[in-house]
Order: sequence, then structure tokens, then C-alpha cells
Amino acid sequence: MNAGLQDPRLEALPRRVIVVATRRGDKQPRYFTSGNAGVAVRASAAMPGIVSPVGIGGVEYEDGDESFPVPVTPARQAGARFVIAVDVSARPGSTPADASPALRERDNRRRARIEPEVARADFLFHPDLDYRAGPFRSYFVSSRQRGEAHARELLPALRAALDERFEGRRRAVSEVPA
Repeated sequence: MNAGLQDPRLEALPRRVIVVATRRGDKQPRYFTSGNAGVAVRASAAMPGIVSPVGIGGVEYEDGDESFPVPVTPARQAGARFVIAVDVSARPGSTPADASPALRERDNRRRARIEPEVARADFLFHPDLDYRAGPFRSYFVSSRQRGEAHARELLPALRAALDERFEGRRRAVSEVPA
């Protein structure tokens, strides 16, 4: 990631960025707003059991999804005027019939953390992804393709929502490349 940035520090990016990772020890979220962007993003994406945790300042961090799957509140607290939420969780009601009670309970806990956050967003992307995620290239390729197709489908609605919110206070949304 850093190779594509002129200055890889989060605080040097042209737009304010908050990267959420989970402290491995107590499973609490940590919000990175400064420091090395690539390291913060790697920490945020370190899926337990699949990608090794990332050490930052003597603390191990893992996937931000473990503590704060759709972090709309931190974006609002940081002053975001328009929040686009991305929910990559399984759609409600898609739990397979053979799912264990423990898996169903985990899904319910996760959904309870996601729903209030999604309600605070201005716009939601929630692509229909396979219920069973896995560390397989085929899953990631399929998920990326579905996510991109979903985004293309919703782009006109997003543009309309941005136009409605900001009217003449920013460059025309039609100038944003598709």
C-alpha cells in the first residue's frame, strides 16, 4: 500500500482517514489517525487464524471487524459530513440450516453491533456475499467481483444522495469518474 503513496503517513493523506483495528488482548477497537498507513491497514485486515496479528508500539492488533465491523460512529465523531458504510456481513436470514448454535449466536452478536452503525450512515453498500467466508483466493475474487458489481449498481443512487446533501457546495458529482 505504501508504494502507491507519496507520503505513507495517515496524517499526510489528502483526506482524513481513520483505520480501525482490534487490540488482540482485550478485543477493543483502536482508531489509527496517524502513523504508517500500510501498517495500520495490515493490522486492520489481520484476520484471526488466517493472517498474523500486527505489532504496533508493543501491542498486537487484528482485524477491525472483530471489534467494530461498520465503524460509522468514529467517522461521525471525527466530523464526517457524509458517511458511506460498507457492510460485508452475511445478509440477515442467510444463515445455513446446518449452522451450529454457536455460529448463529456469533452472527446475532455481530448483527447487533452492525445495525445501529448502519442506521447512522448516509449511504450503505451491502453486497450479497457468500455466507461462509474463507481464506481462499476464489472467495476473495468472488467477493471482490460481487462488491464491485454492487457498487456499480448503486453508484447512481450514491451520486443522487451526494447531490442532494451538498448541492452546489462541491464540484458536481457528475464530474466524479465512474
